Amino acid sequence: MARFLQQMGENLHSEMHSNEIAIAAPEKTQDALPVNHQPATNARELIGTVPSTPRRAARVILVEDNADLLEGLRLTLEASGQFECCAAMTELPPDLGPLARLRADLVLLDIHLQGLNALDLLPRLKCLMPNSRIAIYSGDEDAEQVHKAVALGADGYVIKGLPRDALLDTLNGILRGVSALCPRATSGLFQFLRTPPPVLSGQDMLTPREREILELLVNAKRAKQIAAVMGIAAETVRTHIRNIYNKLDVSSRAELILRVTPPPTTRRSPQPRSNRGAAGRRASRPGSTLTATGSPVVSPTNQ
Repeated sequence: MARFLQQMGENLHSEMHSNEIAIAAPEKTQDALPVNHQPATNARELIGTVPSTPRRAARVILVEDNADLLEGLRLTLEASGQFECCAAMTELPPDLGPLARLRADLVLLDIHLQGLNALDLLPRLKCLMPNSRIAIYSGDEDAEQVHKAVALGADGYVIKGLPRDALLDTLNGILRGVSALCPRATSGLFQFLRTPPPVLSGQDMLTPREREILELLVNAKRAKQIAAVMGIAAETVRTHIRNIYNKLDVSSRAELILRVTPPPTTRRSPQPRSNRGAAGRRASRPGSTLTATGSPVVSPTNQ
């Protein structure tokens, strides 16, 4: 009997021990966790899942007189996905109004078009397209041209032949309002600005018409005669003459002629060779001189 009870107690103790293990280590599953204990998602992953709005391609007008270069430039810009060419032309139309209606973000303008320097139209384009950026696209690295373009309001000066990525970066910078000059154009511009301007004489400031009138004035022509020669009104000639006087800082025709007529070149006449012969020695005696023939003439004091 005692043996039976001991066996029953051991069995009961064994069952209780197995139950404790089961309770202490229940099986964990992901579904069993409460909502507030779900693993946190990385913030960067959350941001990455939000769809971003793609940037609108910039509308650009291309003006380049070389048709092959124009087409290559258009393909390069459109293939990047950053630009949309709303117009590509080899010359500017006489009426620039339709260009303004295209509402371009950027105009890329070659300087040397057929029979035209596009810089002369730059102020007008800036007036018609105040919300557009206008950049010069040229192979001309002349510092004076770069300076003129900047002075007339160009938003950038892009040298032809830039690598693709450099070209795209430059154009995007111009669209952001960064006045861009390529390094080669910049160095030339600084050199140009460091060079002192030439000192102009009065005649350098005259217009071609004023120079023509000046030449007639120097040849003693009167205002009415000049008007008849040039086929203009005498009063117009007098206006030109007043402008000439002001520019040359003179107040009369005589001053004008002196101002514009170069002084005669004076040539030194050769010194006569001194006759150091016998006649010369006789002439050097006190109280005697030489005649034109070399004969001595005795002064009255020696008589």
